[in-house]
Amino acid sequence: MKTAITLLLLILSTISITAIPYTRWHPSVEHVILSSNDIVSVVNRAQSEWVAGINEGFEDLTLAEASYLAGTILPTNSSRDVEIKSIEDYPNDSDVPTQFDIRYKWPECVTRIRSQGHCGGCWAFAAVEALGDRVCIRSGGRVSVELSTQQLIACDTASNGCEGGYLLSTWKYLQNIGAVESDCYKYSFLTKVFGFSGMCQLNWYGDYCPSNKSKEPTFYTSIGAYQLTSDVATIQKEIYMYGSVEAGLQVYSDFLHYKSGVYSHVYGRSVGGHAVKMVGWGSDDGVDYWIIANSWGSNWGNLGGYFKIKRGVDECEIESYVFAG
Repeated sequence: MKTAITLLLLILSTISITAIPYTRWHPSVEHVILSSNDIVSVVNRAQSEWVAGINEGFEDLTLAEASYLAGTILPTNSSRDVEIKSIEDYPNDSDVPTQFDIRYKWPECVTRIRSQGHCGGCWAFAAVEALGDRVCIRSGGRVSVELSTQQLIACDTASNGCEGGYLLSTWKYLQNIGAVESDCYKYSFLTKVFGFSGMCQLNWYGDYCPSNKSKEPTFYTSIGAYQLTSDVATIQKEIYMYGSVEAGLQVYSDFLHYKSGVYSHVYGRSVGGHAVKMVGWGSDDGVDYWIIANSWGSNWGNLGGYFKIKRGVDECEIESYVFAG
């Protein structure tokens, strides 16, 4: 009888271990390895709305490494200092189409997909890329700029550099200070150690660029800093009328392996908060989605660094934290 009970416990122990294939054991939780092959297998077996696969550079990351891909500190409650825009703030006669993508409406104004590398600076990438799009759109296509992420990560003291940043304070920084062009203050964290932020080298009152001493800096500012209500219609009208917005979302380990289709969380643990640039929307076989630009390089996924995520159900909280200016 004792032998039978021992055997049963061994079987149950084996089942409990194999039932959690997305990690391999390690003494420290920060060093738990997210097993890419297991995640891909589970996701593709469980559903057919999106396809998972191995993205080079994103395989078998530890939780600590993955956390630097998702460096946005999502709000835990509403700030009293934030301006809120809702559907009542837009003209009634500006109906939005069922399909929309700023890459087709303003093709000359869409900034390229960049890579944040080993730095949790997604909050800065999404913000300056949305602002860069908007500067171009407001100018009628005459001013096309790629703005500096290095500046925000190193100089915005309200955030924590490569350790993470805040969406609202980022837009307030862009409203009050602005951002210089990327060739004025070049990004240096692609090959640095995880989390290193460096010192700010930009003098607001100086007459030269840190990366080009012969060039004077020009600061491009946002016209405001506000959060959108989480209803789909408000977000759509903002994008349709003014251009890209920054959105925060909760990232899970299966998202690292997105290839194509309309993403929704299927499997895996939370990696952290992330920030992305929302550029449009559409529908595939009755599934509504947002079109999003990521900051993990153009080789991530099969859509050139873009992805689609379910729309209208606040998937991964994608509609809860939308900011612009």
